[in-house]
Amino acid sequence: GAAAPCRPVARFRLPEGRAAPCPNARGEGGPLTPPPPPPPPPHSSPRASGIKRIGNFQGFTNLEVLWLNDNALEEVTGLDQNFRIKELALQNNRILTLKGSLKHFKFLTLLDLENNNLRDLHEVLAHLEHFQSLKTLTLRGNPCCHDTKDYRLHVVHRVPWLHLLDYTAVTERERQE
Repeated sequence: GAAAPCRPVARFRLPEGRAAPCPNARGEGGPLTPPPPPPPPPHSSPRASGIKRIGNFQGFTNLEVLWLNDNALEEVTGLDQNFRIKELALQNNRILTLKGSLKHFKFLTLLDLENNNLRDLHEVLAHLEHFQSLKTLTLRGNPCCHDTKDYRLHVVHRVPWLHLLDYTAVTERERQE
């Protein structure tokens, strides 16, 4: 027999050149689902594209949580007016320095800088030791973590009020060493 025409159950936009799955002639197959995304081009980096510069956040002065993971940011700038930020997630970017807007975030409790390009641990800690509210910090995946002997103890010594460092609780023993 002839196949029944496709009747969409849910609306969504398909990329050009893609065909939507269709229930068979008996109506089996359930609701339509979008096709899987195309594979990334060969030799592409997950950080090859995305936001390269933070901008246009001036009107959001009450902003408390900001996630800018998986972009191409090299610095934290353009957020000077957003001094109420408490949680900032910058995982999987290209952050080279903490100079810039970070100094304005007096209420910062969580900072995720995992998998960036921070190289100088002493410079990083010079910025972070002023954040008395900082409880959760993630730095793993940065060159400064691998290049510094006893990296974790250095961080805990300079920022002793941390509760979690790189997803692991800070112990009293670490604070005393």
